[in-house]
Amino acid sequence: MNATMSSFEKGFLFFVWGGIFLLLLTPLVVSQSFFFPFITGKNFYFRIITELIFGAWVALALLRPEYRPRKSPLLIAFSAFIFALLLATAFGVNPYHSFWSNFERMDGFITHIHLFALFLVIAHTLRSEREWFIFLNVSIGVSMIAAAHGYLQSVGSAEILGGGRPYARLGNSIYLAVYLMFHLFFVGVLFSRMRSWMLRALYALIFIFEFYVFFLAASRGALIGFSAGVLVGGFLLLILSKNKIVRAIAGTAVVFILGFSAFVFSAPQNSLIVKSDLLRRLSSAAVEDLGESPRVMIWEVALRGVKERPLFGWGPENFLYAYARFYDPDLFGNEPWFDRVHNMLLEWLVATGVVGFALYLFVFISFSWLIWKMARAGRMLYGTAILFFALIVAYIIQNIFVFDNIMTYILVVGVFAYAHSTFVYLPGSERTEYKKYSVTPAHQAGAAASIMVMVIVAYMLNAKPIQVAAQIITGLEAFKSADSQRVIRDFQTAIDLDTFGTTETRERIADTIVQIALSVDNLNQQYLNLLDFSISEMEKELQENSSPRILLFLGKLYTIRANLTGKDADKAEATYLELQRIAPNYVQTYLGLAELYLITGKSDKAVESVRTAYSLPEKHATLGSLYYPVLSVYVLAGAYNDALNLVDVYRTTTQSPLMHPVSSHNEIVILIRRAQRSGAIGGRLKLFEEMNRLFVEDYGYPQPALLGEMINLYKSVGDTGRAAELIRQYATPEMKERARIDAEKNRNERSAAIVNDFLKSLEALP
Repeated sequence: MNATMSSFEKGFLFFVWGGIFLLLLTPLVVSQSFFFPFITGKNFYFRIITELIFGAWVALALLRPEYRPRKSPLLIAFSAFIFALLLATAFGVNPYHSFWSNFERMDGFITHIHLFALFLVIAHTLRSEREWFIFLNVSIGVSMIAAAHGYLQSVGSAEILGGGRPYARLGNSIYLAVYLMFHLFFVGVLFSRMRSWMLRALYALIFIFEFYVFFLAASRGALIGFSAGVLVGGFLLLILSKNKIVRAIAGTAVVFILGFSAFVFSAPQNSLIVKSDLLRRLSSAAVEDLGESPRVMIWEVALRGVKERPLFGWGPENFLYAYARFYDPDLFGNEPWFDRVHNMLLEWLVATGVVGFALYLFVFISFSWLIWKMARAGRMLYGTAILFFALIVAYIIQNIFVFDNIMTYILVVGVFAYAHSTFVYLPGSERTEYKKYSVTPAHQAGAAASIMVMVIVAYMLNAKPIQVAAQIITGLEAFKSADSQRVIRDFQTAIDLDTFGTTETRERIADTIVQIALSVDNLNQQYLNLLDFSISEMEKELQENSSPRILLFLGKLYTIRANLTGKDADKAEATYLELQRIAPNYVQTYLGLAELYLITGKSDKAVESVRTAYSLPEKHATLGSLYYPVLSVYVLAGAYNDALNLVDVYRTTTQSPLMHPVSSHNEIVILIRRAQRSGAIGGRLKLFEEMNRLFVEDYGYPQPALLGEMINLYKSVGDTGRAAELIRQYATPEMKERARIDAEKNRNERSAAIVNDFLKSLEALP
């Protein structure tokens, strides 16, 4: 710090430094009262602090020329990428969403312009080795807190929602793993710089502990990325290092990773691998058919999207549109919508086209060129350059399998800022010499204005969205009151604030309305009030946003109204047909139409719709997911010949059992109830006889609910002989015992209720 700085200038600098270090606490921020608490809280925290320190930095730069931006290839590349991102946003299919994103992702152009601002601030205010030493150590200290929390979750001493892998306060085990991956390299950098053996021992202990928690987080992508980074770093050290000890360590690391990788992928049944969640999942991925992987299918969809809009892409946050248009029917049975490619390289390619993607790669190329130039010039230690290069390799490789979050963004921007700062400020840099200057009233006015402007910007950009994030939770909790007016009032408050959260507010209402319709038998006037409100809001949303997701929601809502009141069947059909036009292979559309046609008495159309749906996929696993809903429509439509044909086609095509008699018990019971509505006893019996035969053939015992229904049906039509024959043939003590044994094998915490119902049906057999 220059001793001639005024107290105001020092105040601005300390404010900026304080904000930078506060940003390192971002992974610990969780706002339970906000919608998506692990995401929104962190991102609002990041945005507000970045806006404020950017204003303070601009003020400082106006008063002190040495803090103004200095040119480097990395700054030029980053600026060019942001400009390309702006063009992709402006010319994308939904510029508003590309700019603002939503609460679930909190990404979009708005986040990336903040990241660019953060880069400028960090790169031009942390200008000495000592300052960067503090920065890395503070970040490592925070990562130790996150790692300790993750460890406590893994041993059951801290809450972990849904069980499974630890995630600390990042909300996702993958995010924790990637966050720790960065810090493993940071620890390596500091370890290599230390001369004190005590400090080296401390960093070694930190590395071991964080690697252990990194392993517990069990992210395959992060482990592959880390391994790739270590391999690259190890090879470079073998080639470039003159220190025999360093070369020995690097060689050992390379051999170990190559050998252990071969072991993991070649011995999936080894006890060491089976006992480790991460190694087991990694090993299983090696033997999976990549063509059957939903992730690979999504990548193929993304590539089709790139061909459609190759230059500037679909715009950030708009993958959903490409996903709908080029939907692969074999993705049915996974999430209904994917708004991410789950591969950041393809994500940027489909979002920004070849122009933006080339500039995205140029940022990393510029970073790499920068650190190697400094290493060759003696301005950065080769070990430091190699470790940072290895980190970027690890980051890019793991990004092939996942997508970014605010913490990876902050950390990679910090790494970029370090490279830029080292290039333009440290000894040997080609720094710009500023002439002697004096602070004029214009400089002072500009500094004051920058502070005031950014305070106003921070309020304008964040105050209302923060209110909406909290208000959505209030609205969802209001559903428990069964007071429709209260629910409407709470959600209307969020909508009236008119922010980028309006779409999600409307979607949350619609989704809750749909879920209630699925789970509640007798819907009252309170529900109809909410249904009317939701339809009204989704119609407004559709006028502003023609997202296929909105069309699907609206089609479902219209269908519910048609079922309850007889109204809007034509609107439901028109909405589904419009979605069908946009996404011709989207299977859910055909199922939605079938449901509508059943409600309106158009059974032939319902049958035709699901017949088309079933013809779309090719993969056996997808046919297995689609088999039951299609069979249900055939049964509800009384089309038992089609149902029998479906059973035969499915069996012949997949060579797989229809269903598991225990785990699918509830589905069988529901199918029986649906069949009871048709009144076609002869058709029912033919279908059930065939299904029963296949259950016995596959599992050695009948499905008890199905067998019980068949016995009752034969008795109801006076065929007591056939009923008695079924009892003698299938309700034997041996078959019942097989059923009991299989049921107990399938019992676990989640399936206990299903197993108990299955056993009740079994005991009810004669």
